[in-house]
Amino acid sequence: ICAALMIFTVILVSTRGTQDQIPYLRPAPARKITFKAMAREVAATLNNRAFVVATLTGMFIAIAMGARNGLELYIGLFFWGMKQSQLALLTGVGVAGSLLGVMIAAPIAKRLGKKYGAILMFTIALALGLAPIGLRLLGLMPHNGSEALVAILVVETFLNAAMAVGTGVLLVSMTSDVIEDAEVKTGRRSEGLLLSADNLFKKIVSGMGIFISGAILKAIEFPVGVKRGQLDPEIVHNLGLAFLPTVGVLYGLAIIC
Repeated sequence: ICAALMIFTVILVSTRGTQDQIPYLRPAPARKITFKAMAREVAATLNNRAFVVATLTGMFIAIAMGARNGLELYIGLFFWGMKQSQLALLTGVGVAGSLLGVMIAAPIAKRLGKKYGAILMFTIALALGLAPIGLRLLGLMPHNGSEALVAILVVETFLNAAMAVGTGVLLVSMTSDVIEDAEVKTGRRSEGLLLSADNLFKKIVSGMGIFISGAILKAIEFPVGVKRGQLDPEIVHNLGLAFLPTVGVLYGLAIIC
């Protein structure tokens, strides 16, 4: 109920914030078109190299996010041995980092360009997100339950969120540029088609990430109903070993795209 009310409120605030732009919107031209002609127009609009690249990137991100989100709670509770209150702290820190990401996206894009700015921030976010787990597997992180570990994860979460959200801002901006490019090539405004197609493809593949996370837990024989601190250390180690390449490869493919 709390989440539903927050979502509803944010939607209303966002809508009110853009309401004054309605008089400046260009109405779509009234015309009659056959289904066959409409299908040809849709195919011509979607046959845009920049759109295909942006969509592939988004699809890999959606898969990676599904896999990461499916495993992240297990990583927090069992790999790092954190308490619920500490996980809540990391969530709050992530929100604060997200605000920083929104603020730094434009200056970085102005200096490096959207494409290379996104690649840089994306790469930094990936490196930050994987570094603590990699260092733990090498035996170079503080022990679970220590204040030093929590402090490191707080800093990592803040910086990772800033870089990830900054990347997201630039990716959305580049998708908007694709819309302008498509209009130049086709002579038609196609925001609805391009944005809905982009989201549709992400929705189609996002379930694959959840499937991957479930398959990993099955493969390492993660027990049902186990409590924090009671998990076999070998399974904890295998969880980290599986997390690194899975998330690294999926996000890495998005960066390459």
